[in-house]
Amino acid sequence: MSKFEQFISREPVHRRAVEVQCFPVDEDTMLAEGRLSDERAHDNYDLAGVLQPTGVFHHMVVRLLVRISTMEILDAEAEMLRTPHDECIETLDSV
Repeated sequence: MSKFEQFISREPVHRRAVEVQCFPVDEDTMLAEGRLSDERAHDNYDLAGVLQPTGVFHHMVVRLLVRISTMEILDAEAEMLRTPHDECIETLDSV
């Protein structure tokens, strides 16, 4: 038995989910899609004392068009469907 198992039986305060799916485009190309979401399981307060409500606060998607034979990334795009701060969107310019 794990020494931490006693804590796992409790309700989590945070959940992170990562999902990756790959789709064929043609014989040598695939589209890889990754999704990440963070969910706050309970209301809480941040360091500034602002209420952070229960629910999904990050939901991000990245898609890569990949040449299978060379594993070369041919194209990429990203979406931020939900973010906790407006400035998070600025990171999309780096994709």
